Amino acid sequence: MAYFHQGLAVAFSADGLRFEPYGENPVIVADEGTPYERGYVNVIGDIIDGCWDPLHKRYLIGCKINQGGYPGKPNHHQEGWRRTVGMSVSKDFINWKRPWQIVKPDLDHGIEEFYGFQPMVRGNLYLGFLRVLRDDLSADKGGPVRGIGWTELLTSRDGEGWTRHRDEFLDRSQEPGTWDHAMAWVADCVTVGDKEYVYYGGYLSGHKGGNRQLGMAVLRKNGFVSRDAGVDESVLRTPLVVLDGIGLAVNAAVEGQMRMRISDEQGRPLPNFDWSDNIPINGDSVAHFVEWKGDFSEIVGRPVRLEFAMSKTQLYGFDLIESCAE
Repeated sequence: MAYFHQGLAVAFSADGLRFEPYGENPVIVADEGTPYERGYVNVIGDIIDGCWDPLHKRYLIGCKINQGGYPGKPNHHQEGWRRTVGMSVSKDFINWKRPWQIVKPDLDHGIEEFYGFQPMVRGNLYLGFLRVLRDDLSADKGGPVRGIGWTELLTSRDGEGWTRHRDEFLDRSQEPGTWDHAMAWVADCVTVGDKEYVYYGGYLSGHKGGNRQLGMAVLRKNGFVSRDAGVDESVLRTPLVVLDGIGLAVNAAVEGQMRMRISDEQGRPLPNFDWSDNIPINGDSVAHFVEWKGDFSEIVGRPVRLEFAMSKTQLYGFDLIESCAE
């Protein structure tokens, strides 16, 4: 368990129910100096989320940190400081790297702040649910300024350098009086069958007032981002990849048609894996099984490119089938 107590504190349990705090907590001290004095540094704040990173065999933590140097702060915090987000990594859950800032608020978007983020790993991609805070706005036009918030996506290829996607992944409800009208902050995401259960906190009237409740949003499995093709056929080509498995599955909603081919390093289609060798894909599924005339085992272990020719299609991703049971 990781939690906040004078900084980052950790605890351990043999059964997942009864925890013993580590004897040398905190493993990261929260503050250096006195708050808001010259030279003060907030190393880690009171919002902490984490996950296991199977790609690098380590633990990840997303955390809130307070950063100086920002103009126009509201009155409830001293001007010049904003909440933002950092992260830390550890191999043993005790010795943690000093948190570093991964995303900076936009100075031209009012008093934009971040209230922590939940990291997770999907395949070879790192995802983060970024909680955006605007304490300078009201949930209703002309209403009391109590703050609003929503959730955006972060992505990373290495788990350390992150890209922010600024559209709302989970927005607050625009309907006045609804339980999540002011805030919608994602806490975690769990895959159940072919769906993602996205658990989040909803605030009725604002960050600084009103009821707070828990909710769940539902998304298709791995449906976080799609590459979309219109009526005219479009082609998407991957970088060189090395495949290992017995087959390929595609997560896509195909209203028109999708075909696939596999090419070599020079872009030449492999024998029996050209467009004409592929059985076209239609319909909506999180796991369309892809079939060619060729035997998939012939391409395992060699660098290839996957090419998707699509019309009226939303392509969410593809995955290797590792056994007949999948």
